[in-house]
Amino acid sequence: MASGISMKTSPWGKKDTEVDEPIVSLVEIMSEELAEQLEETETAESKSGLDSSLAQYGLSVADVGEGADDLTLARALQAQFDREYAISLKEEEAKQKGAKIEVNFKRYHPSYDVDGDCDEESSEDDEDIREFATNLLYENVKEEFPPCGFVRDAEGHMITKHDKEVMERRNTNKVMQFPIDFPTGDVVGEKLSNKVFNTLRAYSRTEQKRNIRVKDKEEKATSEQSMDAATRMILYRWINSGELFDRIEGVIATGKESVVLHAATRADSVLNLEEAHYAIKVYKMTLTEFKNRSEYVQNDYRFKNPRRVLRVWAEKEFMNLHRMVRAGLKCPQPIRLKKHVMMMSLIGAGGRAAPKLKSIEWEDQESKSDAFQQVREAMLRMFKECNLVHGDLSEFNILYHFGQVYIIDVSQAIDVSHPRSLFFLLRDIENVLDYFGRMGTDDLPSATELFNEITGLNMDPEKNLLVQVEHFEKDNRNVQLREDKANPADRELRLYDAEVAVTHEDPAELYN
Repeated sequence: MASGISMKTSPWGKKDTEVDEPIVSLVEIMSEELAEQLEETETAESKSGLDSSLAQYGLSVADVGEGADDLTLARALQAQFDREYAISLKEEEAKQKGAKIEVNFKRYHPSYDVDGDCDEESSEDDEDIREFATNLLYENVKEEFPPCGFVRDAEGHMITKHDKEVMERRNTNKVMQFPIDFPTGDVVGEKLSNKVFNTLRAYSRTEQKRNIRVKDKEEKATSEQSMDAATRMILYRWINSGELFDRIEGVIATGKESVVLHAATRADSVLNLEEAHYAIKVYKMTLTEFKNRSEYVQNDYRFKNPRRVLRVWAEKEFMNLHRMVRAGLKCPQPIRLKKHVMMMSLIGAGGRAAPKLKSIEWEDQESKSDAFQQVREAMLRMFKECNLVHGDLSEFNILYHFGQVYIIDVSQAIDVSHPRSLFFLLRDIENVLDYFGRMGTDDLPSATELFNEITGLNMDPEKNLLVQVEHFEKDNRNVQLREDKANPADRELRLYDAEVAVTHEDPAELYN
């Protein structure tokens, strides 16, 4: 047979190589002895390659054992790396011996469980490992002092925790604990003086407060417009129900406590529906202007549950409007209440709200006198028939539509059993008389005369009315009103019986 086979030119342009391949017979191929001989040859070649690889890292086959697997080799190499790293740390510690404070390098030494690597599936989740690594990276190396509070360096100098270099290193560690969004920069290895650290800390606190104020301001701005997510959801549900209205057309008015929206329903000849307009009053859940709101609610026996403070203003007006409607007073008709959103009829024509009394330009004396008499009668009937005092009656809370006066904004109206009801009534009287007096209305009564007419009391017109009211509320308050406040259920039952006796109808029938 031929002694060898010659390889031709390489297609990659490399030099020709001569490869001598052994020529064996079929008998030799089938021989087990030849197979064992070839296996021994390969083992010897791999052993020589392993010896050269281990020699690069200062190891030998004797260190890892004969026939060691890959895991054993990896552990042996890692152990060699750890020894070299430990030597470098010892050299670093030796360099630090001359420093004032001795830094412990113990936590930098590798520490792991050899047996723990055998079972990778039982290791912690990636998030836990990442968290552990992060904590280890940013762990503070505290410079501890003995109980005496000082240490001495190699030269015998006393060092305390107030040492300049110690404080600078501590300041650097404290800066790393600032909020994550605070731009501290890379301060690793830097030293910060007390002045710089105090400036950074003051700025950090200022930024935190500013961010809080900006967030609160944005929330309050949304709340003041009364169109937050909860309000929109209520309006969407009312629109989708198809029973109330089908669109919101805009804002009618804004105030310190609420926003009034204009809702409408389109005319539909198929369903025989006429165009209708409504007012949607949305009460602000966050108030910054109307800070004395609790003054109107805290002593009203109808609203004693503190858990309903946020929605009590809407419920209060809804109930007050029902009282006034039952008594036949001119006011918006309450239709629906949901949390802090109330739907009522719109006072006006053609989808336009009626003007307020303050916007009216009076043409003659007769119209002014007629308007005053209507307001006078409304105040009297609210007190006598509805047992209510408006509490904030003025030209801003009275609408004038086709020569008729309508009382609105009764959310702050209080029951006559309120201990300050007479004081609020006096304030309403003074506001009304002041407005019509500025308008030049003739034959206006005095505040004492109007107060006596509404309440049925007999206040002396020669004395200060406010002082008399204060003394009356303090010393001569009606005993029945005190009992009504102490036993509100008895009062409601008495009023219920009186209403049934007059109308001979059950007023609760509509709600049952």
